[in-house]
Amino acid sequence: MTPSTSMYLMLLSGPLMLLVALIFIIGWRRRSHAAFRWFLVGAGVWTVGVIMKFVAAAGISIPVYFALGKPTDYAAALSQLSWGWILLSALCSGALTGVFEIGVTYLAARIWRSMTTDAGRAVAVGVGAGAFEAMLLGLAVLVGIPVALFGLPDAEVGKKELMRSMAITPALWLVPVVERLIALLCHISSRALVLLSVAKNRLSYFWCGFLILTAVDAVAGYFDTSGQVMKINTWWIELAIAPLAIISIPIIRWCIRNWPKTEMPVEAASEGLIVENG
Repeated sequence: MTPSTSMYLMLLSGPLMLLVALIFIIGWRRRSHAAFRWFLVGAGVWTVGVIMKFVAAAGISIPVYFALGKPTDYAAALSQLSWGWILLSALCSGALTGVFEIGVTYLAARIWRSMTTDAGRAVAVGVGAGAFEAMLLGLAVLVGIPVALFGLPDAEVGKKELMRSMAITPALWLVPVVERLIALLCHISSRALVLLSVAKNRLSYFWCGFLILTAVDAVAGYFDTSGQVMKINTWWIELAIAPLAIISIPIIRWCIRNWPKTEMPVEAASEGLIVENG
């Protein structure tokens, strides 16, 4: 397969990422009959959490930037730090995700307890968060790849980076799709645990959800900060976080089975539907 043909395959990545998001939304909507507003709630808490996370990250990065002597290539300068500092940076990156994304979800559930009424709503919140992120990234890829392919202004550098990545990583066009699948499962399991912690008043469930999403971004942050993202087969990175997605599946099922029994949700009653929590 010639490099040009491989690059054209990259055009599939964006639409497939959007498709993954839609499959999760439609699939859980059909399975649980959860009202669509709970998917929107998930997207909303994700947005608030991510904005707060980026603001906090900027507050940490600015003094580090000046401490490093205002390097022109900030990422390269970070990658030259000792392994201890790289590991600390990765842990901080993961912790920021846990504190803000999971923290906002927990606070929202404490304020609006209706989020925790049943498992259908809770999982819908997680699906909404992960699917909204997948849609945004899918749209970014959908725009970015054609820009790199068709030589629009300032796109030559991006095209070279893309070709280098394809030379290292087989089937690179599938990596973003698999990554979104992994991330979606982790979003669902972590938020289901957090909402279950509010429903059952068990803080230990919160910390389990906190650790799942923190671990995902800590691993990703390690590869990014150490400068390995563009130097190694990207499938190794996906393989490193795949166990978190695998354990998320039984966690989600466990949360659904162990959700406190409540009266039929209002949206289900209005549609004459029965929502099963198992």
